[in-house]
Amino acid sequence: MRIVHFSDIHAGLFPRSAAALTDKRLLGALNYLLRRRHACRPERVERLASRLEQLRPDWVVCSGDLSSIGSPEEFALACDWLRPIRELAGDRFIYVPGNHDVYVRDQACRRALAASFHELNSHRWQLADLPLAMTSTDAQLVMIPGAVPVGMLRSSGRLSDNEEARLAAILSEPRPAGAIRVGIGHFPPCHADGRPLGARRALAGADAILEHLTAGRLDVLLCGHIHDPFAYALPNRSAVLCAGSLTLTGSFLVLDYEPGQHWSSQFHHVDTD
Repeated sequence: MRIVHFSDIHAGLFPRSAAALTDKRLLGALNYLLRRRHACRPERVERLASRLEQLRPDWVVCSGDLSSIGSPEEFALACDWLRPIRELAGDRFIYVPGNHDVYVRDQACRRALAASFHELNSHRWQLADLPLAMTSTDAQLVMIPGAVPVGMLRSSGRLSDNEEARLAAILSEPRPAGAIRVGIGHFPPCHADGRPLGARRALAGADAILEHLTAGRLDVLLCGHIHDPFAYALPNRSAVLCAGSLTLTGSFLVLDYEPGQHWSSQFHHVDTD
């Protein structure tokens, strides 16, 4: 079983809505135009697509931040960028939103996110269904929420009490014999050295996810949010694997698993590998 994992493509467009000039979207759009767009290289998405035929993954996973300010126009642009990957992956493509996808409470933005989530996940689920699990022969993929609108200078997230309880219920169920259990969420629960993220960027509820990893209820957490890739291994050999940003740093991850054996992973770069 093979998973190709990427994250944080950050499609960016200046907002067309006048309402966006009065909320967090204005600051986010200026940040993209003045800083991030100079490093963002959307052609890297197509380069990853060209690698998929050779890699032959069973699943292709995106752990969020398709957009920069969560606007309908950005979701449309991101879905266009992803079309070559989705054509190759078919219904084996999975997407979980990131904090930039849930940037504001604006209803048009929220509808665009919900529609994109439904479409990119092959119309299997609605956004409100998170957290949820999909089970295949060799793996159980657990999709973890956490992205919520937050204050002007924050990029944090939150697992609600209800979401924590639903996630715990999923992970308390027996997994299929010999299957790996892979969490998919946007936020890493820690840095590469195990330190917690600062309050401005952290997920409230990260401790619960680390506990599930420590207890072996999760074998791997695939995440993004931090734009440089990293791996953090726990003493029991479970791990946090952050893919970094595909368009900003060119990184992605390949996770391999043979039933009855330990999983392995390798970071790749679309420009050099």
